[in-house]
Amino acid sequence: TTAPVVGVTVRVEHMAEHRKGFFGLAGFLAVSSMDRRTSPSRRGGWIAGNLLCSAPPAPPPNVPVLDGEGADGGTDGGADDGAVPTTINVRQSLEMHRKMASCASCHASFDPYGLSLEHFDGIGIFRATYSDGSIIDDSVVLPDGQTFSGLDGLANVVSANPNFGSCVASKLLTYGLGRSTDIYDPHVQQAVVEWLKPGETPSLRRLVHTLVSTEAFRFRRGGGK
Repeated sequence: TTAPVVGVTVRVEHMAEHRKGFFGLAGFLAVSSMDRRTSPSRRGGWIAGNLLCSAPPAPPPNVPVLDGEGADGGTDGGADDGAVPTTINVRQSLEMHRKMASCASCHASFDPYGLSLEHFDGIGIFRATYSDGSIIDDSVVLPDGQTFSGLDGLANVVSANPNFGSCVASKLLTYGLGRSTDIYDPHVQQAVVEWLKPGETPSLRRLVHTLVSTEAFRFRRGGGK
């Protein structure tokens, strides 16, 4: 091998099939998880809220938590005391947690998204088994009966969701304008129609271009001018 040259950028291609797409990025997998173990609820909640604009409600008070989670059930906190959590098979622990009627109906709407990514640990490293040697099952069922598994299945289900295009556009336009928008904003809808126009590749580059071409981005209103 040739030693890298200091100051020179080298393109590195990772061709492994299990790492492709946004959901396979270590950055996303790490920021949407715990530091010592995965959190399917946190990952699923992030996907539902940020890509489908259907964020889960805050958990009710005094809900039992899994090992290493804060009192919010793992939606925004880290490990309570810094100790290594005792949970080994997160899926089994989460299924027991969901046996509570107060938890089941809500978690069923977003946990499947996170459970389909269980082949990636808390910092995004691909794995085939849990620490106890049990085989990871990434097959899931959504409340509407859709079944899928793994990263590919997740990508297909999320991208096919009717809210996906409008939600991503709304999030980007909110960032660009510095004010809130939603999936029903007419400028968002205008951008999505152009972005998803038949015959065009719906890349993020094209979405950004359509958003900055809207009147909301190009014109400042106020003062009667």
